Amino acid sequence: MSIDSTDTAVTRSEAETVDLGRRLGERLAPGAVVALVGPLGAGKTRFVRGLAAGAGILDPGAVRSPTYVLHHVYPGSRFSLHHVDAYRLSGAREFEALDVRGAMEPRDVLVVEWADRVREAIDEGALWVRIAMGSSGAPDERDFAFGKGPSRSGPGRGGSPTGRNQGSR
Repeated sequence: MSIDSTDTAVTRSEAETVDLGRRLGERLAPGAVVALVGPLGAGKTRFVRGLAAGAGILDPGAVRSPTYVLHHVYPGSRFSLHHVDAYRLSGAREFEALDVRGAMEPRDVLVVEWADRVREAIDEGALWVRIAMGSSGAPDERDFAFGKGPSRSGPGRGGSPTGRNQGSR
């Protein structure tokens, strides 16, 4: 399965969630922004662990939830992965005050968990990944939806997360 801005997927285990992240990570273009949304326990950090593995991050096993640190940086062979958790942030202004982009090189990738809390700070070209508990009720099942987020005013990198032209906004 190729992953682009119109896909959906269902995973039935933590291993499948990690593998889905890995497949997206393999296709991430330098400079991409990935915005993750989902309830507590949905598997956002496990998904990022897989994404890191696929993106060539040197130690994907080191990926941890950044809830209390807010921002982790994982070096990789193609780019560094900046992993931010916006759960404890009050909004876009607080996210911008972290100056994550100031710490990034142009090729680096930004992944934001709880991105809906800082929606106005997320680049227009970001790939939004919505994770929901599975509709079947099975404990490890997750429903994934990949899409572009709503437009916002202000500057952003705006590139396609996979490096492909995904049409007009």
